[in-house]
Amino acid sequence: MKSKKSKSERKNDRIQALEKELASKKKKEDEHSITIRLDQTQVDEIMDQLTEKIEWSTNRIVDESANKTPIVIKPQKKDMFSSLIRWILSVVFFGFGVGLIAVLITNWSSYWIGGTNNISTLCVILIGLISITIGIDLFREKDRNYVISLFSALVALVALIVTLVK
Repeated sequence: MKSKKSKSERKNDRIQALEKELASKKKKEDEHSITIRLDQTQVDEIMDQLTEKIEWSTNRIVDESANKTPIVIKPQKKDMFSSLIRWILSVVFFGFGVGLIAVLITNWSSYWIGGTNNISTLCVILIGLISITIGIDLFREKDRNYVISLFSALVALVALIVTLVK
């Protein structure tokens, strides 16, 4: 009977077979490969020709791309009622803020006594500045939805303050 080869012998045989296969593949590649030597001027000429082809193909791609048609945005209709409301709200907020700060400035000595009045005076000044800012923002804003959402937020803030005070 024939004895089986050990595992290490089989492994060595497999490695030798793979090495022979690799050597034969390298030999075939060497037969098919060609080595060309070029001087610097030939290399420059080839590179120039390639660059021209690439530029030509790039320009062609750019020229053949889909024409983008400009999107015409229709101007929003001027709604007189919305403009009137926007003007009224901006004047009310701006006037309220200026009036609040003017009252504090004219009666400064009676408000600035001390204790908790200092904190409340600063809060009133802050509310006046915020009202002026809201008035200016409403005056500049063109989007009707923004004005509505800003006014809704202000109403919610006033409701929150009323709830906290009670």
